[in-house]
Amino acid sequence: MAPPQKVQSGPSQLEPLLSESDVVAGCLPQRRALKGCQSIVNCEEVRPYSFWLELIQARAFQDAQLQTPAFNASVGGGVLGFDGRIGEEVQAGLGMAYTFTHIHEKQDSGASDLHQEYAFLYATWSDQQMYVDLACWGGAMQIHQVRNISMTGWNFVSTSSVGGWQLAPHFEAGADYIPNKECLGLLEASAHWSANPFVMLDWISAWQERYEEKGSSPFNVAQKAHYSSFLRTEIGLRFYEPITFQTWRLVFEEKASFVNKTPFGVGKVSAYLVGSPGSFTVETLTQPQNLGAVEFGIIMEPIDHKYPYGSLSYQGEFTTSSQLHQATLELSLDF
Repeated sequence: MAPPQKVQSGPSQLEPLLSESDVVAGCLPQRRALKGCQSIVNCEEVRPYSFWLELIQARAFQDAQLQTPAFNASVGGGVLGFDGRIGEEVQAGLGMAYTFTHIHEKQDSGASDLHQEYAFLYATWSDQQMYVDLACWGGAMQIHQVRNISMTGWNFVSTSSVGGWQLAPHFEAGADYIPNKECLGLLEASAHWSANPFVMLDWISAWQERYEEKGSSPFNVAQKAHYSSFLRTEIGLRFYEPITFQTWRLVFEEKASFVNKTPFGVGKVSAYLVGSPGSFTVETLTQPQNLGAVEFGIIMEPIDHKYPYGSLSYQGEFTTSSQLHQATLELSLDF
C-alpha cells in the first residue's frame, strides 16, 4: 500500500495570479526603447499612429511553500494595442489582452486553468534624455481547479470554478544615456550604443469571488470572497547596440535587473469544510521573493516607417525557489 500523501487543506486559486500577473502587467510595446532613435532619424513621411500586436509565451516554476505544493505554470496569450503621438514628447494608447494559464501542481495535488481578459490604457512622456511610462490594466478572470486528495486507502477529487477581477497600475521611469552625445551629430547618435537605467513598479490587486468545491470528497472546501494584492518592483539597466543598414536597422538589447515580489493579503486565508460549522486558516505564498532578471532582445526596424517592424525578446527571472521564462514577439505598423 502506498504511503499516505499530505492532504492539501485549502484552495490554491491565488497562486496562479502571482505567476501570470507579472507576465502581463508590465507588458508594454518594446518600441518605447527606440523612441529616442526614431525621432532623430529623418523620415520622409510622418506617421503618428501605430497598431501593434504582442504574442506571449511563458513558463514558471515554483518550489513548495508551507501548505502550497510545488507547481509549474504555462502561460500563453496576446496583446493588441493602438497608440498615437500627442505633440513631440507624449505618446498615448489603449488596447486589450487575453491570457490562458495552466497550473500543474506537483505530488499529483491537482491542476488549475485560468482565463484572463484585460483592457488597458497607457502613456509615455520622453524628452530624449528622460522618460516616464504609465499604464493601467483591468479585467476579469475565471478559474477552474481540480484538487486531488490522497490518503491511505482513499482517493478523492474536488472541483471548483470561481471568477474575479484584477486591477494593475504600472509605472516606469528611466534615462537614456548615449556616451559623447554632445559631440555627435543626429545620425551618428542614432547609430551609437546607449544605456538605459530604469525603475519599474507593478501593483496587482485581485478580487476573488466566493466559491465552493464539489465532488465526492468529505473534504470539499469553501471560501468567502477575498481581496489580495501583489507588488512587483524592478530596478536595472538596459543596453542597446544598433546596426544601421541602407534601408533598415537592427538593435540588440540586453537587460540585467533586481526584482522584488511582495504579496499582501495572500499568505493566510480563512476557509471551511462544506457542511462544517467551523473554519480553519490556510497558509500559502507568504514570503517576499528577491530575484535576478535578465533579458535579451532583437528589434528589427525599417528606416522608412511605412513598413511594419517588430521585436523578439526573452526574459528570465531566477531565485533559489522559483524561475520564470518569458518569450515575447511583437509586430507593429505605423500609419
